[in-house]
Amino acid sequence: MGHNLGFSAKVAKIPLFGWALFSIFFGFQHALSTKKDKEIKSSVPNVVERQLNELLYKGFLPSVLASIKGILSKDNYEDHQALRDANFEILAVWGDCDRVIPVSSKEILSSWNSRINNIVIKNGSHSLLFTHAREIIDATNLSS
Repeated sequence: MGHNLGFSAKVAKIPLFGWALFSIFFGFQHALSTKKDKEIKSSVPNVVERQLNELLYKGFLPSVLASIKGILSKDNYEDHQALRDANFEILAVWGDCDRVIPVSSKEILSSWNSRINNIVIKNGSHSLLFTHAREIIDATNLSS
């Protein structure tokens, strides 16, 4: 949908040399952005440490790289059209402070599929699943 995934995602699209640069820079980028969440109240115990440990998992960087080169490299318009045509229910949860997938993308997604149910979480960043769990549960009626 055209969101900016940063420098690492840009270099990831360059075969070989870019993949090597990605492997170096993404680790730093991931660590920096994760450490910013250290002071945020979380519903997941030790979430920052868990996210930092992801960098140690053998398949983590290759899977992120594959996603950037694959599904995240296109807008997926046709896929959303197929979901609309199949009458597939979609709930999109947005954080109004998300810098990775900005809430402005909500308008693009809604223009592709008017049946999408959008929920915007106030003060939610890209970490909203563990920082705003109660608000998401309440907004989606998952507690009933």
